[in-house]
Amino acid sequence: MGTSAIILVAIGLLLEAWLLLVIWRRRLLRAFPFFSVYILAALALAFTKLAVIHDYPTYFKVFWSGEVLYAALALLALHEAFKRLFEPFLRIYSWFRFVFPVGVIVFAGIPLLYTLLRPPHEVSPVTSLILSFELGVNLLQCGLFIVFLAIKQVLNISTRTYSWGIVEGFAATALAGLMYAARSEFGTKLDFLVKYGPPVAYIVALLLWLETFIRVERDSRWMLAINPEELAAEVAAYTRTLKRLLERRR
Repeated sequence: MGTSAIILVAIGLLLEAWLLLVIWRRRLLRAFPFFSVYILAALALAFTKLAVIHDYPTYFKVFWSGEVLYAALALLALHEAFKRLFEPFLRIYSWFRFVFPVGVIVFAGIPLLYTLLRPPHEVSPVTSLILSFELGVNLLQCGLFIVFLAIKQVLNISTRTYSWGIVEGFAATALAGLMYAARSEFGTKLDFLVKYGPPVAYIVALLLWLETFIRVERDSRWMLAINPEELAAEVAAYTRTLKRLLERRR
C-alpha cells in the first residue's frame, strides 16, 4: 500500500470514528440503526483489511465479503432514510411502499442482465456476481438520489434533514463506485480514477454526513406549506374535477 493510499485510509478512519461519536452524542443510534451499523462495519473492516494486507488470499476474501456487507447495509440504510423522508406518503398511499422495492429490482436487474450478456473476463463467476450486485447498488443509490431530488423540488421539501444528508452521501459514493464499471469498458485508461476515485468520494461522503449530523438541530421530516393530508385532499379534488371534465367531453 502506497503512502497516498495510507493517508486516504487514515483520513477515512478518523472521519468514521468522528461521525459515530457525533451520532452517539446526538442519541441518533436508534433513529438510524442501519446507517450507524454501516459506519461501524466500515470502521471495523478497514482495520481488518489493514491487519491482513500482507496475506493476499485472506485480504481478497475480507475485501469482497466487505463489499457485499457494505452493499447490503447501504440498501438497508437507504430504505431507512426513504421511510423517514416519505413517512406521510407511506401512511396515506398504500402503493407508495412499493416504490423502493421496485427500484431495487429494476436497478439491480440492469447490471445482472448486463453481466449475463457480457460477463467480465479474468474473474470467477462468484466475483462476477458480486460486481454486478455492487453495480446494482450503486445504480440504485444514484437513482434514488435523483428520485428524491425530483420529489423534493416538486413538493418543496427541506434538504436540511438527517435522512436527506444520508442519501446525498450515498450518492457520492455511488458515483465513484460506477468507475469500476467504466474501468471494465474503457480499460486501463481509467486506472488512476479507479484507484483514487472511490476512497476520495467516500471521504467526501463522510464529510457530507458529518456536516449533516453536526449542524442539523432537528430532523424535520416534512417541510411543505401544507400537511400531507391536505395535499392528498387537494390531489383527490383535482382528480375528481378531471374525471368530470372527461365525462362531459364524452
